[in-house]
Amino acid sequence: MMFAGKLDAGMMNFVERSLKSLLKVPTGDFRDWDALAAWARIFAR
Repeated sequence: MMFAGKLDAGMMNFVERSLKSLLKVPTGDFRDWDALAAWARIFAR
């Protein structure tokens, strides 16, 4: 299973921010906590 994550430009160094801008990567929190919890319940079984 693969989940989206969080990309915080404030935590990046200059090179990472430059690449993010160059590649037009959106920043933000894209985590789906409900989907993560459902997966964890299945995995725990």
